[in-house]
Amino acid sequence: MSEQTRQPQIITPTPNHLVGVDVASEKCTVAILKADKTPVLKPVDFDNRLNGYEWLVAQLGQLSVAPATIVIGIGSYCPLLENLYLYLESFGYRHIVLHPAQTHHRTNARGLRAKTDRLDSLTIARNILSDDVRPAYVAQ
Repeated sequence: MSEQTRQPQIITPTPNHLVGVDVASEKCTVAILKADKTPVLKPVDFDNRLNGYEWLVAQLGQLSVAPATIVIGIGSYCPLLENLYLYLESFGYRHIVLHPAQTHHRTNARGLRAKTDRLDSLTIARNILSDDVRPAYVAQ
């Protein structure tokens, strides 16, 4: 990857759907919510490789809305988020990378003590529209 740094996207119009993806080395966990935060897809795991990314894009395609109306929040403790980030970008999805500390802070603020990938994916999706979310940068 080059030394360029991508600027985080600013989420302006209200999206139709919010997607939270918690990325780990072997698998990712995704949750999909409508803009009013009602669940569309409960948290489910997929492979953190091409076949998993293709599965995710197929799930997003079933929403029958334009990619630009979906915002995907990606949270990760590992550098493997770049592959997913670039794959989603190639399809025109709006996405932001959230620092894992934000997810942890929000989970604690809601009084939830458990730390699970499923819970994190929901928290990431809910955080997207929060005023205090600070998108991280993805170096390329």
